[in-house]
Amino acid sequence: MAYGVFGLVGFLAQIIVVMETRLLPLFAWYRGRAATGFHGPVRSPHAMHNRSPQQVVFIGWLFGVPALALGFALGAVPLLATGAWALFAAVTISFLDNVLVVAHAWPNDDRRTTTRARTAIS
Repeated sequence: MAYGVFGLVGFLAQIIVVMETRLLPLFAWYRGRAATGFHGPVRSPHAMHNRSPQQVVFIGWLFGVPALALGFALGAVPLLATGAWALFAAVTISFLDNVLVVAHAWPNDDRRTTTRARTAIS
């Protein structure tokens, strides 16, 4: 059981989460640049994430995966539940951080109006 948890949750699920945190800022940057007509400033993909939630998510995964594996291996339901809740909290915080990153894909209306005005003048 522990091997399966480390393999499926510890490896495969973390690959999905890490790829998501790398691809979403890139998408938001491309979409934000396109929305400004490739003229306006858009925050760098590396600066879109808030690092504090990412640290909490890292600690949640660091604690949650071994607790989940030990809970399954030892049949300790409280340890299993603690690991599951830690992973749930980490994924929820990561989701909220990703929502804030994707919000960069749609710049505010002032930039769009300015871009339309520049396009009309050109």
